[in-house]
Amino acid sequence: MTINEIKKEIINVMEESTETEVEITEQTHIINDMSLSSVETMMMISDLEDRFCITIPSSELRNIRTVEDLCDVIIHVLLTQ
Repeated sequence: MTINEIKKEIINVMEESTETEVEITEQTHIINDMSLSSVETMMMISDLEDRFCITIPSSELRNIRTVEDLCDVIIHVLLTQ
């Protein structure tokens, strides 16, 4: 998978997981724009971890604000496996 394919897949999983009506782009703010609760956010993270067979370190979660931030973390984890 290329980086762009990974990003597209992340957005697809996010759309399916959250059932949001917001158009998700890399600039989308996960909490403010998508209006997700903490539970919904954690469920989405779990779905992403399952899809990519990874574990996102909890220390990284604090720094994620946008979809781009999330993509960067997932790509980093994938590349360091």
